Amino acid sequence: MFYGFVITEAGNNMLANMVAGDKLTITKVVMDKGTAESANAARQLTAPIDPGPNGTSITPTVDGAAVNMVVEYRSDLNGGLQEGFWIGGFCVYAKTETVAETMVYYGSLGDQKQYVSAYVEGTAPDVRRYPVSITVTAGVEVDVSYPAEAWMTAEDVAELFNDTLKPQLEASLDDLIDDHNEDPEAHNGALKDKQDAIKVEGLLKGTKATGEGGDTYSVGAATPGTDYQPPTNTLTPAEAMTTQDYIPFYDHTSGQHMRATLQSLKEAIGVQSPSIKVTTCAGAAVTCSDGETTLQGTGTTEFELPHIGEWTVTATLDGESASQEVEVTGALLYEVDLMITSGVAVTTQPTKTTYYIGEAFDPTGMVVTATFADDTTENVTNDCTFSPTSISKDTTAITVNYQRAGIQKTTSVPVTVRVLSSIEITTPPTKTAYKYGEIFDPTGMVVTAHYTDGQSRTVTGYAFSPNTALGMSNTTITISYTEGDVTKTDTQTITVAKVLDHIAVTTPPSRTSYFSGENFSTAGMVVTAYYTDDSSAAVSGYTYSPTGALAAGNNTITISYSEGGVTKTTTQAITVTTISSTLNSNSWATIKAVSDAGQGDNYWDVGDTKTITINGKVGNFTFSNLSIAVFILGFNHNSSREGSNRIHFQIGKISNKLVGLCDSQYGSYPSGSGYFNMNTSRTNTGGWNSSNMRRNILGNTGTPSSPPANTLLAALPADLRAVMKSVTKYSDNTGGGSNTASYVTATTDWLFLLAEFEYHGSRSYANSAEQNYQQQYAYYQAGNSKVHYRHDNTGTAVYAWCRSVDASNSNYFCLVNTDGTAATGGADDSWAVAPGFAA
Repeated sequence: MFYGFVITEAGNNMLANMVAGDKLTITKVVMDKGTAESANAARQLTAPIDPGPNGTSITPTVDGAAVNMVVEYRSDLNGGLQEGFWIGGFCVYAKTETVAETMVYYGSLGDQKQYVSAYVEGTAPDVRRYPVSITVTAGVEVDVSYPAEAWMTAEDVAELFNDTLKPQLEASLDDLIDDHNEDPEAHNGALKDKQDAIKVEGLLKGTKATGEGGDTYSVGAATPGTDYQPPTNTLTPAEAMTTQDYIPFYDHTSGQHMRATLQSLKEAIGVQSPSIKVTTCAGAAVTCSDGETTLQGTGTTEFELPHIGEWTVTATLDGESASQEVEVTGALLYEVDLMITSGVAVTTQPTKTTYYIGEAFDPTGMVVTATFADDTTENVTNDCTFSPTSISKDTTAITVNYQRAGIQKTTSVPVTVRVLSSIEITTPPTKTAYKYGEIFDPTGMVVTAHYTDGQSRTVTGYAFSPNTALGMSNTTITISYTEGDVTKTDTQTITVAKVLDHIAVTTPPSRTSYFSGENFSTAGMVVTAYYTDDSSAAVSGYTYSPTGALAAGNNTITISYSEGGVTKTTTQAITVTTISSTLNSNSWATIKAVSDAGQGDNYWDVGDTKTITINGKVGNFTFSNLSIAVFILGFNHNSSREGSNRIHFQIGKISNKLVGLCDSQYGSYPSGSGYFNMNTSRTNTGGWNSSNMRRNILGNTGTPSSPPANTLLAALPADLRAVMKSVTKYSDNTGGGSNTASYVTATTDWLFLLAEFEYHGSRSYANSAEQNYQQQYAYYQAGNSKVHYRHDNTGTAVYAWCRSVDASNSNYFCLVNTDGTAATGGADDSWAVAPGFAA
């Protein structure tokens, strides 16, 4: 509620149009029993909310632009107030010469309403006063159209006397004294022997002495106890003044000295005393005492107090008493409730008397009736407290407490407590299937509690176990619910599935090296899945990428496996070698890798060449960085006998011509060793296996990694030797000029000469059984020329050795004639050498 004072909107409109010289007439003051809700609501008012009686005021005064006055209401106005009421606010009305009577001012007391008692003849009226200030245009005149009958308070009288009357009186007396002192006849010689100075302190006493010279006068100190009664600091209770004591006064009208009680004087000058109103039982003896003064009454009584201070009010009836201390300060009315309660009872039981543990007591429907010492009763339900406020397992009754005027009475209300007997999961949770490591989720689950009285209800606040990460052994969830000290449980079935944690390639694939364009193969690879429960298992159904043709840079294969909505990946390292279709652009290591994979014919063709450099001494002949091309004879040639995954090459070509390596003794019959002849003597005994050519010129007594010195094997470049593969060749390894099939046996060679059949695809001079173990090389089968030219003079055709013996002559080995046909020559002749090898 609003507490304060406002100019109304209608009042603002009126006052805003006034100018200096206009007259504002205050027409009336009306008390309001209502109270404005807010300042804005107060400004909208044009009349009281709940009109009360008219009030009065002092005569308004104008101070600059402010009209100041005090609004007053007294219970003796308007013939005397018949029934008390609460003042919630007041209204001030005014008019001008051009505007009719309008409510211009509203004062709202908000929650601080003031009660005015009914007027009782012969007693002091109840008075309420409120200051008012209204802002107007400077120069506006103000008057009132009603009698300004507000009383003057003691403060008003003191202010009038001190500020107005006293100065006037003092000025008048000063003038009279001055006139008197200036009159020489005024004292008739009495001042002849006057005492010039009084040099004593305290109360004075005048003394007259009569002597021969007449009377003399002097002033001296008065003697306490003789000349006057000494003042006391305090009065005893017996000496204190009461409102019924008399005060002397002089009545100017009658010219007589008279007296009046203090109460009458207070009433005459409008001074109000504070009072205590005691509400109690009819017939109760009531006293009001401050320890010195005791006032008495019967039943409900209002005591008018002679002064402020601490007062004790006591009501007594039939041996029971109620008492209260009251600190009386500046207020005029203090209300004290001293009803003496003799008993309290529940006259209507509450609607609810059966409870669950933990519920709060509900007094709805209950009526608690108090009986007082005068046998009156009252519904006091709303003034009671209850304990306990929360129901426990052991609660059988609720204590009802009622306290009034220091007297406490109790009664009780019986209650019944429902005790938990069991719980039940009446609706399972939404989720009952879990993955290993998840936490139980009760969403959707309904738990119903059953009680000893047969009642049931849905409950929350239950607990569940386990409430941490679920394991494979967790097949049920235990639901626990507690009321008071009673706990009941039920279980919910669940399933827990293991969850894929990671995968790994525990056995790598059989093949991890690839050529560009090839596809990854999973053959031999084992992928193992590991689970969150620490179990593992080899799995299939995985995928991998890339799945298409591999390219340079594809160094890893990503393996993916999904299970139970979870996908995990791992990787497998691979190497991808980029293959050029131009043989010469590939390293020997790349060529070997392709050969190892049996993929040579997928990239190159028979006859493709790769350049090498022969450098070093071979026998007696030294090659100085001879650049010569080797060319492909065939892929996996005769692999079932000679070895698989091999590319067979021949040395070689220069300027795209088939050449043979020739030493300085080409075409002669040199004596001694170190020449390019099959043997150092003219014999083919021992055949290919024991020949000087195989062992000492080509170097098959060693290996590519440890070649014999001064052999062709040693003169080959290291990168070529690093990839060379041995070849199992079948030849006549006995010789001696007999065409015997058993003479054909195998040798393991790093460098070899081609057999007659490998060149021509037919037998002319060789052991006829060789062809049973040999195949013609694809290069020559394709019809390519068999004519060899000198490596150092490619315009000259030469004879080139074959490893096949002349089976009909013990002195000869087979040759390729200068025209490319089959021929034979003496074993000790030096002819051209065109060896083959495999990588």
